[in-house]
Amino acid sequence: MAIERKERCWRMACGDHNGCKLDDVYCGVGRGNTSFLNSSCPLLEPDDIKSPADFDFGMFVDALKSHVAQHTDFTRKFFNCFWWGWRNLSSLGQNLNTSNSVGEIIFALFISITGLVLVASVISSSIQQFVQSVAGRLEEVPLFEIIDEQLLDAMYSCLKPVLYGANSSIFREGDPVDEMLFIMKGSILSTTTHGGTTGFFNSVYLKAGDFCGEELLTWALDADSSSNLPLSTRTVRASTNVDAFCLTPDDLKCIMSQFRRVHGKQLQHTYRQVQRSSFHRFYSQQWRRWGACFIQAAWRRYYRRKIEKLLQEAEDRLPNLLAKEGSGSLPSLAATVYASRFTTNMLGNIRRNHPRNTISSPKLPPLLLLKPAEPDFSVENP
Repeated sequence: MAIERKERCWRMACGDHNGCKLDDVYCGVGRGNTSFLNSSCPLLEPDDIKSPADFDFGMFVDALKSHVAQHTDFTRKFFNCFWWGWRNLSSLGQNLNTSNSVGEIIFALFISITGLVLVASVISSSIQQFVQSVAGRLEEVPLFEIIDEQLLDAMYSCLKPVLYGANSSIFREGDPVDEMLFIMKGSILSTTTHGGTTGFFNSVYLKAGDFCGEELLTWALDADSSSNLPLSTRTVRASTNVDAFCLTPDDLKCIMSQFRRVHGKQLQHTYRQVQRSSFHRFYSQQWRRWGACFIQAAWRRYYRRKIEKLLQEAEDRLPNLLAKEGSGSLPSLAATVYASRFTTNMLGNIRRNHPRNTISSPKLPPLLLLKPAEPDFSVENP
């Protein structure tokens, strides 16, 4: 096309010159005076054209200035043209200065549209790979392994990537929970004092595959929940750089409300399955803390009953032992009575003091934590 523009300029110059025949310009002929053609067709940049008589070569002026059209070396021509095409495709034809030629403008439009198609295909491929990568990483979260595919797809579209630096605060105990966080990389320290209870402290490290902010999930699943965000039961702080995805309250509430109408029974089954299956993997920190305290309180009751039973058995055996001493001497009988009284007093002191020391340990909470609330799925949205 550069050669065509050059030939067009020569044709116009030859038409304005007396005695010029265009056939004399062709290769192998070489007749007549053609030196005026170079002066009549100067290679001017579009911005340097001042006179209407100057010919505008448009976007082909660079190809003509580099004399690539005059070379017979195919390799040089190929790579020069390839670089010109690739440069303009990658820039969507923004650096092309066309003339008023219709064919040149159409060719520039073709370059621009082709560049847009290539860029769109690259972006689409990158987005698809990113979504697949996100889906693959989210499948590592145990909570998502048993959730319906449709519900997962809806969550994927709402997930937002977040980064937390080391020692940065994520949640504070007692503050509203503004996001549900799914950890992809890094470590998070989660602690609680159960609302400032004296002597109570619990901490756990969360790693890749864990999640926090589960209070927001319970809030979103409950159809009767208020517009106020739930309060965090734990203080969460990033111990290392954390790469995670988050769900905002509005997105989570919208997703759960839609699926509650269509898949209410399935959602209830999924939630209960999350709460009851594979305790060490699926239970939230709130349920784990309640379970630990429940087991601890049950162990204390069992230990207290066992001690009382042993003491009672010891007291019941003591009269039988004294009855078997019937044929002993007087000093021996007196000593036995004295020993029995001493043993009875000691057992009484143990009974009075031991349960108090066992149950009221200063390092453990005196009261059992309340069981976390479970959403009521029987209430349907209007």
